[in-house]
Amino acid sequence: MGESQGHSHRQVDARDPTATPVLSFGTPVPDRVLAASVHGMQWNDDAQASLKKDVPFFVRPAVRKRVEAMAQDAGLDQISVEFYRDARDKMAPK
Repeated sequence: MGESQGHSHRQVDARDPTATPVLSFGTPVPDRVLAASVHGMQWNDDAQASLKKDVPFFVRPAVRKRVEAMAQDAGLDQISVEFYRDARDKMAPK
């Protein structure tokens, strides 16, 4: 069967920080939706933007996982920019 109507389809690896997953019909998935669905915890837009600005793409998944674990330990179900910055500061080498 192969490709239909000249459109190619590729699998998106959710662990690939450079991938931009798309919904059917080619609609890009917003970062906040991706954060909730792939990572299991909601990140507000400012926190998501700060993570992308502060952390190189190749270590971002590990940092995200660590921040989410810290948020779970604190009883949170969402990452705010304030929480992210506090967690980032706690993880920073001294």
